[in-house]
Amino acid sequence: TSGGWRSTSARTAHSSVNKRPDDIAAAGLFGADGLPIPEGRESGGLVRAIDLYATPHLFVSYTTQRQLEGVMASLFDALLQKTRVRVFAAVDSRHRRMAERLPGTVEGWAFLVRDDPASGTLTTRKAFVDAVHAEFRRRSKKRDGRLVVLMDDLWEVVRGLDRRRGGRFMELLKVGPEAGIHFTTASSTGYRNLLLSLMGGEAPVPGGDPLPLRTLGSEVYHTAENLVFLRLRGFATVERLFAMDGGMG
Repeated sequence: TSGGWRSTSARTAHSSVNKRPDDIAAAGLFGADGLPIPEGRESGGLVRAIDLYATPHLFVSYTTQRQLEGVMASLFDALLQKTRVRVFAAVDSRHRRMAERLPGTVEGWAFLVRDDPASGTLTTRKAFVDAVHAEFRRRSKKRDGRLVVLMDDLWEVVRGLDRRRGGRFMELLKVGPEAGIHFTTASSTGYRNLLLSLMGGEAPVPGGDPLPLRTLGSEVYHTAENLVFLRLRGFATVERLFAMDGGMG
């Protein structure tokens, strides 16, 4: 059946509960403070979800626009359950309209609209990174709930950043969760090249990436065959799932 949920987080063992998908928030899989994000279905139909706060960032790779829309819909559905989570969004105009309907929309939200000529410039991209980093500095002095940073195309945000702001972005990925800041990013471009760019083109360490993603958060890969590969933070193994909209057949 497709009526069950299985929770996955970097800090808890796997568990499952017989709940309808729209009851996941009430199921209490991650406690009152969790933010469960469904990622795909197991072969038996159970929906696998990740607690964003525990993971503590989510890096999504996709191959089609339909997959991106599914990813963003899952994120927005999860955030609809949270009334006290602030969100900074670097998205296109359609996703901005979705984000503005979230209950956490308050005065002072930061938006970078990528497909708006006035707000999608290099200057506004730099200002967006600066705004998130300013929140990090403020929250490092006084914890103030959670901040989720949504990016529907990470490459479009970070390309062309100067070395100082690239360093700020890396700092946010490394220690942002200590101040309650969590990133959910999507990209159709390889993340390794993105990380190298942010580090200013520094040579990779011997034997692998300069900073493996699995040390920062969990990775989700959507393939053209409608499969979803999940690698949790800190794990080298990859789990195979099926897309939420089908593909188990």
